[in-house]
Amino acid sequence: MSQSLPGLNRYVIKSKLGEGGFGQVYYSWDRQLNRETAVKVLENNRLALTEAQILAGFDHPNIVKLYDVVSSGSALYLVMEFVPGPTLLEQKLDLDQILDVGIQCCEALDAVHQRGLVHLDVKPHNLLYDPKTNTCKLTDFGAAARRQLKDKQIVGTPKYIAPEQRQGQAVDARADLYALAKVLGELIEVNQISQVPGSLKKLLNEAGSADINQRPRTASELQRKLISVKAGWLADLRAERERLRRVKELVIDNYPLLTACFNALLAGAVLWTLWQQPVLRALDFYDPVFKQFMGPAAAVLVGFISPALACLLIAVLVLLPLWQVWPGLALVCGLILLILAGKIYRYPGLSLMIALTAVWMPGFPWLLPVLVGYFRSAGAAVGGGLALGFAAYFINCIQHTQAYQSLKFIPLGFDSALIAAEIYEVLGLGVDWLFDPSFGLTLQGVLMGLGARWIGSRGTLGMVLYLLSTAAAVFIIDPDLIWQWGGIMLILCGAIWVHDLFLEDEPTQQLQTRETEIVPNKF
Repeated sequence: MSQSLPGLNRYVIKSKLGEGGFGQVYYSWDRQLNRETAVKVLENNRLALTEAQILAGFDHPNIVKLYDVVSSGSALYLVMEFVPGPTLLEQKLDLDQILDVGIQCCEALDAVHQRGLVHLDVKPHNLLYDPKTNTCKLTDFGAAARRQLKDKQIVGTPKYIAPEQRQGQAVDARADLYALAKVLGELIEVNQISQVPGSLKKLLNEAGSADINQRPRTASELQRKLISVKAGWLADLRAERERLRRVKELVIDNYPLLTACFNALLAGAVLWTLWQQPVLRALDFYDPVFKQFMGPAAAVLVGFISPALACLLIAVLVLLPLWQVWPGLALVCGLILLILAGKIYRYPGLSLMIALTAVWMPGFPWLLPVLVGYFRSAGAAVGGGLALGFAAYFINCIQHTQAYQSLKFIPLGFDSALIAAEIYEVLGLGVDWLFDPSFGLTLQGVLMGLGARWIGSRGTLGMVLYLLSTAAAVFIIDPDLIWQWGGIMLILCGAIWVHDLFLEDEPTQQLQTRETEIVPNKF
């Protein structure tokens, strides 16, 4: 759209900005001065001329400037300053910006009231806010012009009109403060500001009170109170950020120690948990005191020094008694650990978590690969997910094997034929797992881990796509699993929040360097 209105050849109309009972407002271009303008088209009468005269009397940074007035037949054109940006209610504002809108509007209203005028139509559409410059400007003085002409007609939007104005009673500056309080409250609600200072709630309740005597008497008084509220809120915000900074520094400075403590507790929990399994619990290989206290304590101590060494200690303490009564199983487990020794040494923490999760949460094969995939790597998600799925299946099914049923829980001699039969039966569990429903769940966990790495970690949009796609897939495969999916996604989002809160801005190399001083292996 590019046209001229009758009698307004100097200004090229580009588009319509708004329309109402007052007339129309167009976005236009001043060809003579090469600048953007807004043209308000009114009926050419005394009311429109009075509005123009009121507007022309102001030269204020928070009141829209009047550049020109053109009369053409039945139309009166008010050429005004153009303020870019969408309407106030269409913008996404934070509390700081909302308070600035209120403070600047009070500045404009104070100038209006000092001239003996009352605006009487303060509402979001009449507050033009440019977020780039953080500037708010008051516009539309049609209602003020009616009052000046002694016109008794009540104009305005009902939810912003003060009770005394609505009832046709005498009004003063406090009618505008009532409307402004309602506007600020609406902006807080529309922008979903959850943490609103109590002082601001109290102030808006006072300014928006139906009792005129409870409102601030002047715009400058309301402005001072808003400035005070903002100063207090900013001080509280700075204090909160300072507390968070100190906690963050504490976490970062003690990151190696916290990691070592976590690995220590993890190692102790793994050893104690494995010793509670039926095969090992029935053995009298270790002294009860050592089994209940000294062994886990030793695992905790070694885990604090090195999680990789803790994995070796746990393997020895578990396989030694197992060799006495079930050498075939001990041999298979030993060979598996030997084959995976490089991976265990590289990811000892992950290896311990796989063992613990396989025993404690065998029905949740998704959580670990999702977390590992998001925070570590795709390879770790695949390896960890498959290892977790097989370990959980293995532990669950080992008690149903013929070898287990024939255990006498007494030391056995070396019988190669018996050991070979036991090994064959144990290895057969791996083949059976491929055809068990738990293998399908394991593959789903692996795919979710890969998705967390390749999609979910790519910003907000990636996370949204990841959540939607995984939810749809789970719902199609088995709707009963949607609750498990929801719990895992909540844990993932919580872990991301904690990570971003404490570790996102810290140099990764610094953390790794510090970690190697105590814990020489990655998680």
